[in-house]
Amino acid sequence: MSLERSIRRMIRRVKNKQERLHQKDRRFSVLRLTIVGLGLALIIAALYLRSDLLSGLAVFLLLIVFGTVGFFHKQLRVRIKKHILFQQIQQENLDRLQLNWDTLPEVIEKPFKNHPFVMDLDIFGRFSLLRLLDTTASKQASKRLAGWLSAAEPETQAVLMRQKLVKELRSLHTFRRKFRHEARLVSEEKFDGDKLLRWLNQSIESKMPAYLLPLLLLFAFSTATLAALNRFGFIGPWWSLSLIIYIALFMGFGRFIGNLFNEGLALSDEIRKIENLMKLLHKFRFRNNSRLKQLTAPLNKYKPPVSKKIAALHRLVIFMGLRENPLIRIAVNLVFPVDFILNYFLEGKEKQLAQDLPQWLDILYQLDALSALAGFAALHPSYCFPEFSGSSNAFYFSVKKMSHPLLPLHRKQSNSFRLNKKGETVLITGSNMSGKSTFLRTVGINLVLAYAGSVVDAAEMQTAFFRLQSCIHVDDSLSDGLSYFYAEVKRLKNILTALEQKEARPVFYLIDEIYKGTNNRERLAGSRAYIYTLGEKNGLGIVTTHDLELTVLEKEIEHLQNFHFSEQIHKGKMYFDYQLKPGPCPSTNALKIMEMEGLPVKYK
Repeated sequence: MSLERSIRRMIRRVKNKQERLHQKDRRFSVLRLTIVGLGLALIIAALYLRSDLLSGLAVFLLLIVFGTVGFFHKQLRVRIKKHILFQQIQQENLDRLQLNWDTLPEVIEKPFKNHPFVMDLDIFGRFSLLRLLDTTASKQASKRLAGWLSAAEPETQAVLMRQKLVKELRSLHTFRRKFRHEARLVSEEKFDGDKLLRWLNQSIESKMPAYLLPLLLLFAFSTATLAALNRFGFIGPWWSLSLIIYIALFMGFGRFIGNLFNEGLALSDEIRKIENLMKLLHKFRFRNNSRLKQLTAPLNKYKPPVSKKIAALHRLVIFMGLRENPLIRIAVNLVFPVDFILNYFLEGKEKQLAQDLPQWLDILYQLDALSALAGFAALHPSYCFPEFSGSSNAFYFSVKKMSHPLLPLHRKQSNSFRLNKKGETVLITGSNMSGKSTFLRTVGINLVLAYAGSVVDAAEMQTAFFRLQSCIHVDDSLSDGLSYFYAEVKRLKNILTALEQKEARPVFYLIDEIYKGTNNRERLAGSRAYIYTLGEKNGLGIVTTHDLELTVLEKEIEHLQNFHFSEQIHKGKMYFDYQLKPGPCPSTNALKIMEMEGLPVKYK
């Protein structure tokens, strides 16, 4: 059974289970109304009989029975919510498999200007690799994932470690499912741990004077004592001076506490999500000697566990929520400085949390981003993990049956390909729409996936570590006063500059339709010179062109190879197989396309 069919069956089963739970929910609602009705009837009967004992018993029974039923009803609704969320996540997995972009969650990422490849390879944007991969629960993990996908120069050891962690996480379906569930049970929004850190640091920087709470407690006690003495006639009305001083102290410092508590209350969902995820990490037991166990080891050295420390902070925030009712806030604080007592306990939590929380969150973000890559790997069991070969300056790239992960299944075409020499350049010629540009993007996006630590859309891949550079999609930079051609020239210059760095990691370049922004004669001369220069530099890569005259360079340049894409015309229709073939392209199709669309192709 295919993975897609399996997910569909799972969704159907969950929907059926939801319907049964909703039926129970309706029965519980009817039962609760019935209990209330019977309870009220019993209370009225007791009042009619003027029996205080029976009235008290009726109220007691009503509260006990209604509370018990309400408890189980609440548990049922939590189960319903979990099933709904499970269905949503499975539907989202199905949408990712089918590339249903209209239903996938949006990912907001700032555009990268002058980046060596992200705009060319659709790393960010509406129809992008990041949007396909990003199932993270936190904004910081989403940014971390974006950073891995846009790294201009991969760090060897970091990539190898990420790949090993993703391999371990791929098989932990239950853990990854619960990780997504625990965060989204609170709310659909990604949590922002930086907000919590800023709030804690703000509280530490504005710490209350140490003498303030004892002084407030003293005046609260003296006010209560003097008020009682006044009530029984032992002292006169001057006791209110103590109350006035207490109120003045409270009002003088209470405004800051109120602002601090309001900000903390706004972070309730963030804290609760972090608490739930930490609780999951505390309960889940990764196998011994696994890299995941090593990654999470710093969380296991604390007693009580990290999850309980976060839970204690969450309880404080819940108590802060009582201040939302002004009557309760005034009534309670008029007798006792509850706000300042809560602030005292908060300051005690802040010292440890502000010191340790950044490390805890960093581990959480790392797991979150890695789980997104592992989920992508689990959804695509036919994809492979790449093998990294050679030293840091090795020149090797080989793939078998490589496809583009952002293309739907019915449009996928796989190709095998290899480069293994310094300065080696593949020149690809081919007809319009034959697949040249898509092939460049396919190579580039799979290298991006490989260096992120993910699986790649191929049967096999072996590659060294390269700095990826591309010149595929060149926009007219009108705001900068650049023409299309000049913008292209600047991109090509950036590639040469990177190639000239002999001590750096080799460059893998992807250049589409070289110098297409100028006339035939100058394009041909410039292309010849540029391709000659590529063979002398610190890199290797692929160049595509419409100029068949450039294919003769294979005889002049030792490390230049010709490949091509072609088409077939049958009964007036054009067909493409999108298969990379050795040698220069034997035909062109521009005039044929013009003719098929009814445009004139002969000059009279």
